This record gives sequence, C-alpha cells and structure tokens, in this order.
Amino acid sequence: MSIRKCIILLLLLACLMTAQTRREIRVPDLPGYVTLIGDFHMHTLFSDGLVWPVTRVEEAYREGLDVISITDHVEYRPYSDDIPVQYGRSYEIARPKAEELGILLIKGAEITRNMPPGHLNALFIKEIEPLTHKDPMKAIEIAAMQGAFILWNHPGWSAQLKEDGIVRWYEEHTILFEKGWLKGIELVNEKEYYPEVHQWALDKNLTFFGNSDVHSPIDYLYEPMKGEHRPYTLVFSQDRTLASVHEALENRRTIIYHEDKILGREDLLGKFFAGCLKNENGLLNPEKNGNIHISLENRSDIPLVLMPVEKADFTLAGKVLIQPGSSERVRLSIPIKYREGYHQLDLALKVENFLTAPEKNLHAAIKLDILNIASIGIKMGKRNKIDFAVPGLPDDISLRFTTDGKSPNKLSENMENGLALEADTEICYGAFQKGRLISGIYRKKLNLNQAIKTKIDLGNQPAAKYFGKGAATLIDGLTGTEDYSDGAWLGFEKDDFVAELSFDQAEEVKTIEVRFLESNRSWIFMPKTIRIEVSENGKDFSELFTWKNELQVENSPTAIIPIITKNSGKLMKVRIIAQNQGACPDWHSGAGGNAWLFVDEIILR
Repeated sequence: MSIRKCIILLLLLACLMTAQTRREIRVPDLPGYVTLIGDFHMHTLFSDGLVWPVTRVEEAYREGLDVISITDHVEYRPYSDDIPVQYGRSYEIARPKAEELGILLIKGAEITRNMPPGHLNALFIKEIEPLTHKDPMKAIEIAAMQGAFILWNHPGWSAQLKEDGIVRWYEEHTILFEKGWLKGIELVNEKEYYPEVHQWALDKNLTFFGNSDVHSPIDYLYEPMKGEHRPYTLVFSQDRTLASVHEALENRRTIIYHEDKILGREDLLGKFFAGCLKNENGLLNPEKNGNIHISLENRSDIPLVLMPVEKADFTLAGKVLIQPGSSERVRLSIPIKYREGYHQLDLALKVENFLTAPEKNLHAAIKLDILNIASIGIKMGKRNKIDFAVPGLPDDISLRFTTDGKSPNKLSENMENGLALEADTEICYGAFQKGRLISGIYRKKLNLNQAIKTKIDLGNQPAAKYFGKGAATLIDGLTGTEDYSDGAWLGFEKDDFVAELSFDQAEEVKTIEVRFLESNRSWIFMPKTIRIEVSENGKDFSELFTWKNELQVENSPTAIIPIITKNSGKLMKVRIIAQNQGACPDWHSGAGGNAWLFVDEIILR
C-alpha cells in the first residue's frame, strides 16, 4: 500500500473515531432529579436546514447532549423540488441513530407564521400535517389538542419586529397563554439573549428555553476550539425518558446555559449552583489577624464568577473566578464578633454569571464552620473559684485541659468545671468532639491576680482590627507576645487609653502593673504620659503615679514595657489614663501619620 493511501486511510479512521467521540458536559444533578442537556429547536434539509437528520443526532451525541428535537418548518420547505414533502420524515430518519447513540429524540415541528403570533415549536406532537391549517391560531389549537408542548421561538428576532425595534407581547399571545396552550418561550435563540423575554417568562411562569435554531452544520455556527457552544436548555428530569422530559417541561424545571451564563428561576439556580461548587473545608481556625483561607472547587464545566455582596456582614473581598474543573484558594476576613469560639457562618456572595432576572445576579451563601479557642483566659467564678473564659460552643464540643504539661485527651478535665487555682500556672488544652481532637493543642500561662475579680470599663474603644475580646482582654490572665496581632493586645489609633477597674468590695492591692508595647517600625509608640489614680471609697480618686515619656528612641527594637507602681491599703477602684502620642514624630518615616498605642494585661497583686 502506498504512503498516500495509508494517509487517506488514517484520515478516514480518524474521522470515524471523531464522529463517535462524545464530550461529556459536567453539570450537577439536582436532588431527586437527573440533569439532561437539550436543544429543542433545529432544522434539516426537510425544511431550510443544510444537513441530513442523522447529522443532527451525531452532532448532539458528540457535543454531549441528551435530548433534542428536530423542528423542521411545517410551511417553509425551500428544497421541496429535490426532497418531497413528507411531514415527520426527518424524525423517522433520525430516530434509529438516536436510539443507537442513546439520544432522546422528541417529535417536533415549527409553526411558521408572521408576527403575531410568529414562530412556535410544537414538541411531542403526534401528527404534523394538520398544523398546516391556514389560520395560525387554529394550527396552534390543533397542536395543543394533540397534547403538544408549545413554546414561542425567538420573540426578539429583528426580522419580525416593527420598525421601532421593540420586543412586544401581542394580544394573540395573551389568548394562547390564557387558554393554557403557550407554555414555554425562548429567552435565548442561537447567539441572542432577550432580557425583556426573560422578565416575561418570570412574570407569566413560562418554561425557560435556550435553543440553537441551527440550520447549518453546528460547527459552522460555533467554534469548539475557542470554547464556543450552542445554547443549552438544562432539564431537571425524574429519569432519562421522554415522558419524564415532558413532565419536567410542563413543570418548568429548566434553566439555560448560554455562553458563560446560566439563566433561570432563583430556586433552581440556587440548587444548581450548590451542586457546581464543592466546599469541604472542615473546621476553620482564624489566624491572629482574623483571616482564614478556604478552598472552593468547581465541579462543573461552567465557570463560576463570585462577587462580594454590598453591606453583608461576611462576604468576599473581591471577585473570584473559578474555572471549570479547578479550585481556588480564597482569603477571608472574619468579622470580629465571630473570631473566637464556634460559629456557623454564611459567606454571602453573588454569582455574577448566574442571572435570576435581567441584570439580577443569584445571591447565594457558602456555609463555613469556624472554631477558635486560642485565647482562653480566666475570670473569677463563684465561691472564689477560678473559671475559664470559654467561648460559646455546641453541646457536643468540649474543651479538655491539663496542668502537668502533658497533652490533654478526651478524659482530661473539662474547662466547664473551672479550676481551683491559687498561683500562676500553665495549662495545656484542646477541643474534643465525640472523643476526637478537632483543634490544635494550646499552651497558656495564666496569671492569677486580683484584676480578674474586677469589672472593667473603657473610656475609648480600641480599633476594630485590634479589638481582641474588648475590655475583658485586659483582665483575662493572659499576657501578649511581641506580635501585636496575636489577639491579646488592644490597639488605639490616635486615641488615648482610659480604663477603670472596680471591685465589688475593697481589696488589698500592693502593686499595679500595666503592660505597653513599643514597636516604632509598626507606628506603635509608648504613651506621652501615664497616670494611675486610685479610690478607696469608689467615689473620690487620688493620683498614685505619673510617668512622662521624656525620650523617644529612634527605631528602637520591639519591646514589651511594663509600668509598675506600688500601693498601700485597700482599693475599690483603679483608673489608668495613657495619653497617645497622636502623631508619629518628625524623625519617623510616617511623620505626621496617626500613632498607635497598644495595651495588654492589667495586673493587680
């Protein structure tokens, strides 16, 4: 055999193999339904198309479709001199190939009249020739009496619009709709989307269709190598049968996949989106700055374009594009009130390419489980027993701890029971659910001191991003590190720090300690002045201690600086006032910018 003949044979074999290669389109099924991909409007040589009926079936198979209808024009047959008029013949020719390839083929026809009423498809038709009745309304009635499902084709087609170009719903369509004959409508035809029709479909509760109306070979109209595809009508069917498809159309269980957009009713789009997006992130532990990272996987062949929701409590920081079959790692900032303890949060988002109405995006939510137990402090309990400051947790999650340096297990002491503590100690703890460790292991040194007995009030609130647990952060027995974002510091931008601690009854206090952070490179400075006032009766205050910052050292290293003063006698209240520098000094790189003041634990002994 010559080389030329070998090449020709190989090419023929390649063509045959390609003809039988099916590209499966990944789309999710809805609970209780299977998703079928359909095109319910196409033509062959038996009207004004350019291909043989079998070709339509093979194209559908290769492209990954499940259900189609060949809807040749009843009246318009330009090739009748060469192809004798035989109503329904295209269906008869295509059916064996459809059965062979597993494609559901609906017997259909297009009633083709001037506007109004325009062009309408009759699906699941029994006899096609009676639809040639010269009265278009009578032809539609005949189809309806056969039990056909009737949809209005391309209402926005420019060739059938008046000179003003307005897409209109005519009186004839009202008659068809009120008689229950008109049940569906094309929002998308070929490459055109009709926003006005989208709204009609919603208002009149019509079944959504997006169809190709293809006449030429499908690849002449769309270029798969460029990612183009015909519009698909996605049908949520009880099973893969024609009867179930008919039932789904009657009950309006369809959405449209057009270009990169999905169009449909909100309830169906929400369920469909949930099936496209895989979210299996488990328990998430916020970082010190309140951020978490989640992984979102797109299990479909449809790009997902996620956008933040304005004014939402918890949403995305910006647009996120998840390409088909891929995943994206997304950083989120947890609102302060959810950064500690256990919370089930809804991440609010809108899906930019999912439209529930013209110019209206689908709003959805991603459910996330947040667990953060990093800042467990102590507080005064009943009968002078020490309680742990434990955040709210579900009943099936418990915090277990040890004081001997060993890691806790499911049988270790429960933090809910508190601790008989008489001196500073170190605890080791973790969260357990059904006997299984679900968190990291944390080690904390607890400072047992009289401040945990007090009630504390702040004159100014700290900045939102350095809020910790609010005022309670200063008397929880936990001291911060040199990392100002560790959650143990309260940060004040430009504002002064004013705190007042109150005992229920006078307590003997010998020393008062307040810890400040200095980190000039992070714009954090020691106060200008610090004043400590005390009250023995809870009403009258006297000045106990004053400190003035005489020297600002340029680019001094990060350091924790405790201010400690002595006291003699019993006190009811302690007031601490620290004056913020206000602005960064002239020598600083941020000269004139707002200065920060950071305060951590207040310790009374």
